[in-house]
Amino acid sequence: MTFKHLESGIPLGRMDNYLELSAKLSEPTKTVLAYTLDVAAYLNSIGLDRDYALFGGYSVLSHLMKEQGENIAALWRGSTDIDMAGNMKVMSAIRSGYDIKSCLPSPNLEDKATIKLTTNGGAECRIDFYSGEFANKFRAKETNVHFGIPVNVIDPLSIIESKLRTPKEELQHAGDIIGMLYVLERRGLTPAEIATHFAGISKTKELYVRLKIGKREFKNDRLSLFPTKSFSGDLERRLHKYRPIAH
Repeated sequence: MTFKHLESGIPLGRMDNYLELSAKLSEPTKTVLAYTLDVAAYLNSIGLDRDYALFGGYSVLSHLMKEQGENIAALWRGSTDIDMAGNMKVMSAIRSGYDIKSCLPSPNLEDKATIKLTTNGGAECRIDFYSGEFANKFRAKETNVHFGIPVNVIDPLSIIESKLRTPKEELQHAGDIIGMLYVLERRGLTPAEIATHFAGISKTKELYVRLKIGKREFKNDRLSLFPTKSFSGDLERRLHKYRPIAH
Protein backbone atom coordinates (compact mmCIF):
# COMPACT_ATOMS: atom_id res chain seq x y z
CA MET A 1 0.00 0.00 0.00
CA THR A 2 1.44 3.38 -1.01
CA PHE A 3 -0.87 5.48 1.19
CA LYS A 4 1.12 5.61 4.41
CA HIS A 5 -1.15 8.03 6.28
CA LEU A 6 -4.23 5.99 5.42
CA GLU A 7 -2.44 2.83 6.49
CA SER A 8 -1.44 4.28 9.85
CA GLY A 9 -4.81 6.00 10.38
CA ILE A 10 -7.03 2.95 9.95
CA PRO A 11 -7.35 0.84 13.13
CA LEU A 12 -6.20 -2.73 12.72
CA GLY A 13 -9.73 -4.02 13.12
CA ARG A 14 -10.90 -2.03 10.09
CA MET A 15 -8.04 -2.61 7.66
CA ASP A 16 -9.55 -5.80 6.22
CA ASN A 17 -12.82 -3.94 5.63
CA TYR A 18 -11.00 -1.20 3.74
CA LEU A 19 -9.00 -3.65 1.61
CA GLU A 20 -12.15 -5.61 0.75
CA LEU A 21 -13.90 -2.46 -0.42
CA SER A 22 -10.85 -1.20 -2.31
CA ALA A 23 -10.74 -4.45 -4.27
CA LYS A 24 -14.33 -3.84 -5.43
CA LEU A 25 -13.86 -0.22 -6.48
CA SER A 26 -13.42 0.91 -10.06
CA GLU A 27 -11.32 3.86 -11.12
CA PRO A 28 -11.31 6.74 -10.51
CA THR A 29 -13.05 6.09 -7.17
CA LYS A 30 -10.48 3.52 -6.03
CA THR A 31 -7.54 5.90 -6.29
CA VAL A 32 -9.25 9.18 -5.41
CA LEU A 33 -11.07 7.81 -2.35
CA ALA A 34 -7.74 6.44 -1.11
CA TYR A 35 -6.19 9.88 -1.53
CA THR A 36 -9.17 11.48 0.22
CA LEU A 37 -8.70 9.26 3.27
CA ASP A 38 -4.91 9.56 3.16
CA VAL A 39 -4.98 13.38 3.06
CA ALA A 40 -7.58 13.49 5.85
CA ALA A 41 -5.47 11.16 8.03
CA TYR A 42 -2.39 13.27 7.33
CA LEU A 43 -4.09 16.57 8.21
CA ASN A 44 -5.55 15.01 11.36
CA SER A 45 -2.10 13.81 12.43
CA ILE A 46 -0.56 17.29 12.23
CA GLY A 47 -3.36 19.15 13.99
CA LEU A 48 -5.07 20.66 10.93
CA ASP A 49 -8.27 18.66 11.22
CA ARG A 50 -10.34 21.84 11.79
CA ASP A 51 -8.79 23.86 8.99
CA TYR A 52 -10.32 22.23 5.90
CA ALA A 53 -13.54 20.78 4.53
CA LEU A 54 -14.30 18.69 1.48
CA PHE A 55 -17.11 19.68 -0.84
CA GLY A 56 -18.03 18.44 -4.31
CA GLY A 57 -18.34 14.77 -5.18
CA TYR A 58 -16.42 13.22 -2.30
CA SER A 59 -18.42 15.16 0.28
CA VAL A 60 -21.53 13.65 -1.33
CA LEU A 61 -20.01 10.17 -1.15
CA SER A 62 -18.98 10.72 2.47
CA HIS A 63 -22.55 11.48 3.54
CA LEU A 64 -23.88 8.51 1.57
CA MET A 65 -21.29 6.25 3.21
CA LYS A 66 -22.30 7.53 6.64
CA GLU A 67 -25.96 6.72 5.97
CA GLN A 68 -25.60 3.46 4.05
CA GLY A 69 -22.18 2.10 5.01
CA GLU A 70 -18.85 2.32 3.21
CA ASN A 71 -19.69 -0.37 0.62
CA ILE A 72 -22.03 2.08 -1.13
CA ALA A 73 -18.86 3.55 -2.67
CA ALA A 74 -18.72 0.56 -5.04
CA LEU A 75 -21.98 1.74 -6.65
CA TRP A 76 -21.23 5.47 -6.65
CA ARG A 77 -20.79 7.49 -9.88
CA GLY A 78 -17.12 8.32 -9.26
CA SER A 79 -15.19 11.58 -9.57
CA THR A 80 -11.69 12.29 -10.82
CA ASP A 81 -10.68 14.95 -8.30
CA ILE A 82 -11.01 16.17 -4.72
CA ASP A 83 -12.62 19.54 -4.01
CA MET A 84 -11.23 21.03 -0.80
CA ALA A 85 -11.64 24.37 0.96
CA GLY A 86 -9.07 25.35 3.54
CA ASN A 87 -6.52 27.86 4.75
CA MET A 88 -2.95 28.32 3.60
CA LYS A 89 -1.61 26.15 6.43
CA VAL A 90 -3.44 23.23 4.85
CA MET A 91 -2.13 24.11 1.40
CA SER A 92 1.44 24.30 2.71
CA ALA A 93 1.07 20.99 4.55
CA ILE A 94 -0.15 19.19 1.43
CA ARG A 95 2.70 20.62 -0.62
CA SER A 96 5.28 19.51 1.95
CA GLY A 97 3.73 16.12 2.68
CA TYR A 98 3.31 14.79 -0.85
CA ASP A 99 5.22 14.53 -4.10
CA ILE A 100 3.76 17.51 -5.96
CA LYS A 101 3.74 17.26 -9.74
CA SER A 102 2.28 20.74 -10.19
CA CYS A 103 0.45 23.47 -8.31
CA LEU A 104 -1.15 25.95 -10.65
CA PRO A 105 -3.33 28.95 -9.82
CA SER A 106 -6.67 29.17 -11.56
CA PRO A 107 -6.80 31.69 -14.43
CA ASN A 108 -10.41 32.47 -13.48
CA LEU A 109 -10.68 32.27 -9.67
CA GLU A 110 -8.25 34.17 -7.47
CA ASP A 111 -8.59 31.78 -4.52
CA LYS A 112 -8.35 28.48 -6.42
CA ALA A 113 -5.31 26.35 -7.20
CA THR A 114 -5.08 22.91 -8.78
CA ILE A 115 -2.60 20.57 -7.11
CA LYS A 116 -1.45 17.34 -8.74
CA LEU A 117 0.19 14.96 -6.28
CA THR A 118 1.38 11.39 -5.86
CA THR A 119 2.38 9.14 -2.97
CA ASN A 120 5.60 7.15 -3.27
CA GLY A 121 5.46 7.18 -7.04
CA GLY A 122 1.88 5.90 -7.17
CA ALA A 123 -1.02 7.09 -9.27
CA GLU A 124 -1.63 10.81 -9.50
CA CYS A 125 -4.56 12.68 -7.95
CA ARG A 126 -5.82 16.22 -8.46
CA ILE A 127 -7.03 18.49 -5.67
CA ASP A 128 -8.94 21.64 -6.56
CA PHE A 129 -8.06 23.73 -3.53
CA TYR A 130 -10.03 26.84 -2.56
CA SER A 131 -8.90 29.36 0.06
CA GLY A 132 -9.79 32.87 1.18
CA GLU A 133 -13.36 34.13 1.07
CA PHE A 134 -14.48 31.19 -1.02
CA ALA A 135 -13.52 28.82 1.78
CA ASN A 136 -15.46 30.91 4.29
CA LYS A 137 -18.68 30.01 2.48
CA PHE A 138 -18.24 26.45 3.69
CA ARG A 139 -18.13 26.92 7.46
CA ALA A 140 -21.13 24.64 8.00
CA LYS A 141 -19.10 21.47 8.14
CA GLU A 142 -19.44 18.07 9.74
CA THR A 143 -17.06 15.24 10.54
CA ASN A 144 -17.84 11.80 9.17
CA VAL A 145 -15.71 8.81 10.14
CA HIS A 146 -14.78 6.22 7.51
CA PHE A 147 -12.72 3.16 8.43
CA GLY A 148 -11.75 4.98 11.62
CA ILE A 149 -10.51 8.12 9.82
CA PRO A 150 -12.35 11.40 10.56
CA VAL A 151 -13.08 13.37 7.39
CA ASN A 152 -14.38 16.97 7.40
CA VAL A 153 -17.10 17.67 4.84
CA ILE A 154 -19.60 20.47 4.31
CA ASP A 155 -23.13 19.69 5.43
CA PRO A 156 -25.79 18.39 2.98
CA LEU A 157 -27.68 21.70 2.71
CA SER A 158 -24.44 23.48 1.78
CA ILE A 159 -23.69 20.76 -0.78
CA ILE A 160 -27.08 21.36 -2.40
CA GLU A 161 -26.45 25.11 -2.42
CA SER A 162 -23.10 24.59 -4.18
CA LYS A 163 -24.64 22.19 -6.70
CA LEU A 164 -27.22 24.81 -7.66
CA ARG A 165 -24.33 26.91 -9.01
CA THR A 166 -23.30 24.23 -11.53
CA PRO A 167 -24.50 23.93 -15.15
CA LYS A 168 -27.86 22.15 -15.47
CA GLU A 169 -26.45 20.15 -18.37
CA GLU A 170 -24.05 18.35 -16.01
CA LEU A 171 -26.62 15.85 -14.83
CA GLN A 172 -24.49 14.28 -12.09
CA HIS A 173 -25.08 17.37 -9.95
CA ALA A 174 -28.85 16.79 -10.01
CA GLY A 175 -28.14 13.22 -8.92
CA ASP A 176 -26.02 14.51 -6.06
CA ILE A 177 -28.85 16.81 -4.98
CA ILE A 178 -31.25 13.86 -4.96
CA GLY A 179 -28.78 11.94 -2.80
CA MET A 180 -28.46 14.77 -0.31
CA LEU A 181 -32.26 15.10 -0.07
CA TYR A 182 -32.31 11.39 0.74
CA VAL A 183 -29.79 12.04 3.54
CA LEU A 184 -31.77 15.01 4.87
CA GLU A 185 -34.99 13.00 4.98
CA ARG A 186 -33.24 10.24 6.94
CA ARG A 187 -31.97 12.90 9.37
CA GLY A 188 -35.49 14.10 10.03
CA LEU A 189 -35.61 17.38 8.13
CA THR A 190 -39.04 18.08 6.70
CA PRO A 191 -39.88 19.34 3.20
CA ALA A 192 -41.21 22.52 4.85
CA GLU A 193 -37.86 23.16 6.56
CA ILE A 194 -35.90 22.55 3.36
CA ALA A 195 -38.20 24.75 1.25
CA THR A 196 -38.01 27.53 3.84
CA HIS A 197 -34.22 27.35 3.87
CA PHE A 198 -33.96 27.75 0.10
CA ALA A 199 -36.64 30.43 0.05
CA GLY A 200 -34.46 32.37 2.49
CA ILE A 201 -31.60 32.43 -0.02
CA SER A 202 -33.89 32.89 -3.07
CA LYS A 203 -33.04 29.49 -4.56
CA THR A 204 -36.42 27.73 -4.60
CA LYS A 205 -36.78 27.92 -8.38
CA GLU A 206 -33.29 26.49 -8.91
CA LEU A 207 -33.89 23.61 -6.51
CA TYR A 208 -37.31 22.91 -8.03
CA VAL A 209 -35.72 22.56 -11.48
CA ARG A 210 -32.90 20.30 -10.24
CA LEU A 211 -35.35 18.14 -8.32
CA LYS A 212 -37.39 17.61 -11.48
CA ILE A 213 -34.24 16.79 -13.48
CA GLY A 214 -32.99 14.40 -10.81
CA LYS A 215 -36.28 12.52 -10.59
CA ARG A 216 -36.39 12.19 -14.37
CA GLU A 217 -32.78 11.19 -14.97
CA PHE A 218 -32.01 9.01 -11.96
CA LYS A 219 -35.26 7.16 -11.21
CA ASN A 220 -33.62 3.91 -12.38
CA ASP A 221 -30.19 4.61 -10.88
CA ARG A 222 -28.55 1.56 -9.34
CA LEU A 223 -27.89 3.42 -6.08
CA SER A 224 -31.65 3.89 -5.55
CA LEU A 225 -30.94 6.47 -2.85
CA PHE A 226 -34.04 8.58 -3.41
CA PRO A 227 -36.12 10.42 -0.88
CA THR A 228 -39.50 8.79 -0.49
CA LYS A 229 -42.19 9.64 -3.02
CA SER A 230 -44.25 11.48 -0.42
CA PHE A 231 -41.24 13.52 0.75
CA SER A 232 -40.10 14.55 -2.73
CA GLY A 233 -43.67 15.29 -3.84
CA ASP A 234 -44.30 17.49 -0.81
CA LEU A 235 -40.98 19.30 -1.34
CA GLU A 236 -41.74 19.84 -5.02
CA ARG A 237 -45.10 21.39 -4.21
CA ARG A 238 -43.62 23.68 -1.59
CA LEU A 239 -40.78 24.81 -3.86
CA HIS A 240 -43.29 25.52 -6.62
CA LYS A 241 -45.35 27.58 -4.19
CA TYR A 242 -42.31 29.62 -3.13
CA ARG A 243 -40.99 30.18 -6.66
CA PRO A 244 -40.47 33.81 -7.69
CA ILE A 245 -43.29 35.31 -9.75
CA ALA A 246 -42.22 36.99 -12.97
CA HIS A 247 -43.41 40.58 -13.45
